[in-house]
Amino acid sequence: MTGIGSRLRELRDSRGLTQSEFSDVLGISLRTYQRYEQDERNLPLRSLFVLAKQDVNIDWIVTGRGEMTRQSVTKLERLQALSSYWEANYRLLELSFRQLNELLVAKFGKEVESIIKQVKMSILRRTTDTDMGDAPAGDKPETTPDDTEPTGD
Repeated sequence: MTGIGSRLRELRDSRGLTQSEFSDVLGISLRTYQRYEQDERNLPLRSLFVLAKQDVNIDWIVTGRGEMTRQSVTKLERLQALSSYWEANYRLLELSFRQLNELLVAKFGKEVESIIKQVKMSILRRTTDTDMGDAPAGDKPETTPDDTEPTGD
């Protein structure tokens, strides 16, 4: 079974680099790199990060499984994938709300439709009152005769 060192050498050879050149890529001394390639030292996480930035498949380096390099993914491709993900989730959420509404109406009939209308009207009233600078009717302080200003009799 081959180790990380032999895979590092295979990677270095595939890129046509000397040990000295490859150690420069990793930002380490030549002797340290030679110890990695001879499996005398474990490859640190920092070096794995450097290799990942070079589109090296880290799973391949560590375990020998998969391809040596991974396909480079651009920022645009990542954004497109995220956009598709969120769009699909939005559609699923929208569908869930529609199905929930249909289930409630089917189970409770007109009663649910009446409740939904009341809630919508209440929200609309609160929004309209707030937009006009007034507090909603339920939030207005009530005045009592004791709260009135003295007339100065």
